[in-house]
Amino acid sequence: MEKPKFRAWDKENLKMLYQDRFTINDKLMPFCEQIRWFFWHLENPPIGHKGYSKPMQFTGFRDKSSCEIYAGDILGQKICVGSCKLRVLFVVEFLWKYGAFGSTFNSQPYEYVALTKEKAKKYRVMGNVHQNPQLSKGAKK
Repeated sequence: MEKPKFRAWDKENLKMLYQDRFTINDKLMPFCEQIRWFFWHLENPPIGHKGYSKPMQFTGFRDKSSCEIYAGDILGQKICVGSCKLRVLFVVEFLWKYGAFGSTFNSQPYEYVALTKEKAKKYRVMGNVHQNPQLSKGAKK
């Protein structure tokens, strides 16, 4: 089982901030210190800084290219229906009601799709809601 990992969108520098990449003097911090420092950093941005997004947790799954899947990622899959090729996109989120990562479609609770290790291998991370907002407009949420 993997340790929990988090990331957040840095609104000032327009890049992802990863909890497992915090260093002291070019050495990785111990895991507990990474978590503590990451969340303190999110709650206490420097004066004048635009702040950070909500933390996004690693799902524990990897896509078909072995890319880590986080909440906020946009997953895609090509589907062939007859002679038509469609691309299905959806935004990964943690659904408290179900206690699992997945996606709801059109905000309908009965249209819930759980993300499992097997399903994750069928998709590819196409981007995320912060770096690729144009994709999230076409994705199911």
